[in-house]
Amino acid sequence: MPKTTTTYTKKFMVLACSILSLSTGISSGVQPLDPSELKAAIDGVFADVNNPSSPGCSVGIQKGQETLFSAGYGMADIDTARPNDADTHFNIASMSKQFTVLSILALQADGKLSVDDDIRKYIPEVIKTDDIVKISHLIHHTSGLMDYVRYLFAAGLPEFEGLKRDLAIEIMTGDFPMVSPAGAVYSYNNGAYVLLAEIVKRVSGQDFETFARGHILSQVDMQSSYFRSENDPSFGRVATPYIKRKEGSTKAGGSVNYSGDGGLVTTINDFLKYTAEIHKGATLWNDKNRRFLTTSGQLTGPTVHPNTGTLKTNYGGAIQLETAHGEEMLVHSGSIDGFNALFQIYPDQGLTLVAFCNFEDANLPSRFTAITDLFFDQKKKLEKTEHEEKHVHNPAPESLIAALSGTFKSDVLKTTYDIESLSDGQMLITLTSPYSGGPVRIELPKGSIQITQKSSDQILSLGYNKIVIPKQSGPLINNFSLRVPSLPDFIFNRVE
Repeated sequence: MPKTTTTYTKKFMVLACSILSLSTGISSGVQPLDPSELKAAIDGVFADVNNPSSPGCSVGIQKGQETLFSAGYGMADIDTARPNDADTHFNIASMSKQFTVLSILALQADGKLSVDDDIRKYIPEVIKTDDIVKISHLIHHTSGLMDYVRYLFAAGLPEFEGLKRDLAIEIMTGDFPMVSPAGAVYSYNNGAYVLLAEIVKRVSGQDFETFARGHILSQVDMQSSYFRSENDPSFGRVATPYIKRKEGSTKAGGSVNYSGDGGLVTTINDFLKYTAEIHKGATLWNDKNRRFLTTSGQLTGPTVHPNTGTLKTNYGGAIQLETAHGEEMLVHSGSIDGFNALFQIYPDQGLTLVAFCNFEDANLPSRFTAITDLFFDQKKKLEKTEHEEKHVHNPAPESLIAALSGTFKSDVLKTTYDIESLSDGQMLITLTSPYSGGPVRIELPKGSIQITQKSSDQILSLGYNKIVIPKQSGPLINNFSLRVPSLPDFIFNRVE
């Protein structure tokens, strides 16, 4: 595995497209749009990627069970000049989680399990705690378990390609402390859905991918869709994932060959069969399933959810429950290794928007806002601007970076950090672990390392992660904690 260099100065660019309001009447409901006007407006929203040198997106708009619009923009594969269209296959990543929940609900309907069951009834090795961790806790991201994805990233995993399901389960069932009590805190957890897929496998006697294909996809005739697995190779006209840069687009790395927390490969035309069922409610979205899927998870307290200010998490059965344009909105996104996906459903209006893209940072929420403004008659004219995320930096002093220089090791994370103080306030971390595939070099330019004083600690912000340093009077720092969201702190000690 070649060395990987990562910097934390990535710019997040937000696209807003300039479009004219297509009607002037005031109404709280969805406005009817002429098909040609709708096409022209969506063409404008995706015009920036609709060229032969750019990856792009496939888009679907639905009213009830009727498809109003489906088309592709940009290239599914640049090298072969293959364009995206409504039958191009995309990995929709975490948008697949709904199908994992539906598989659990199918087994519950057959009397083979209950969402209120302790997960140790099916995976007795999963955890060492007196807490009862229910299946519903896994579904609602309130299990309190450590997430294997964050663990592996903290240990230097450079990419998902080649990652095996067995390793994910090994980490999720490892003897790690609970991050929080079961039911007490909402924390998005991909590993929880790997465990849900494992429960489906153990209860049904079939691997998850086979069960979900036979009991879920087949119910809505999604014949062109499939779940990635180690035994089932890809098929169909799958888009090539890319990373877009100013100098051009480069192919992204490969993805995992298992499903549960992601892994559904589908097309716009096939996925619209599923969203039509959400509006129809004949099979998968029957009344009982609908109630569960659209009912928010509930925290045990006393800590409230930071976004809602209440004990409700606003996350149902792998669906976020939000409000937009004064309307209830069901939404979920997905992103992995150059693929992006998003769907939004306004159930009271019967409106569905779906988009799959084969490049990073597609910024689909902003694109969808430009489209839904047309339907909900917000009478907005969005100016095409670029917004750069701004940070107020309090740079760490060079003396502190120098005091961190040396080799540190975490036995729990199985990871070694070689930290080097470079000139002019820069830092180089060379990370090695069993998961990193060799040394991973992380270069932190001057000004990108922020410092915060908190009680007796000094906190260095390295983008997503933080290094927590106890205040010391000596010239060398002998230990620190690596703080990663939704994981326990990992103690690193200096190696002599």
